[in-house]
Amino acid sequence: GTTNQEAISRVPGTSLLAVNGVGVSDSITEAFVNIRSGTAAGLVARYSGPGDKRMYAAMVARNGGGFIGRIWRNTGTTWTSLASGPLPAASGVLRFEVIGVSLTLFYNGVRIAAVYDSALPGPGGVGLRTVGAGCSADNYSAVAPTPPVPTTVTLPFSDTFEGPDTTYVSGNWTKQIGNITQTAN
Repeated sequence: GTTNQEAISRVPGTSLLAVNGVGVSDSITEAFVNIRSGTAAGLVARYSGPGDKRMYAAMVARNGGGFIGRIWRNTGTTWTSLASGPLPAASGVLRFEVIGVSLTLFYNGVRIAAVYDSALPGPGGVGLRTVGAGCSADNYSAVAPTPPVPTTVTLPFSDTFEGPDTTYVSGNWTKQIGNITQTAN
């Protein structure tokens, strides 16, 4: 259900919301999440279902006395943890970037976990996933990033990487492997 303009889990098990009509391979999703003891909340990408199956999920949860962010994969049978890292708090802005084989989880603008995985190439849906009653999400957004149009470069060449924050660098470059992005200085 929704309360105080937020989506809140009302059941002790797993809940999943998928955005209607979306089927993309690359996506950037973001939401403010708040977890309570015994709960987890997160974002999903390349969801093809049915139910709680076939997706990538960036989840946040309590881990003993602290908090953890973890990237998960479900190919239809079991959940596999791909990467994880500690979180500073139970509430924050969770961001999940899924670009090609690169999966990256950010929390309050800080990269927490990243991994390369090609098991679910997409396309698929995007959405929210919760485990346990009482966790919530707010201010959800999703975009399908558009890569720049490649340009032919001649030498001499230079690039100052000016411009807004983006998942991609300019069309002067071709990503061969990895995940290099452009940030404003």
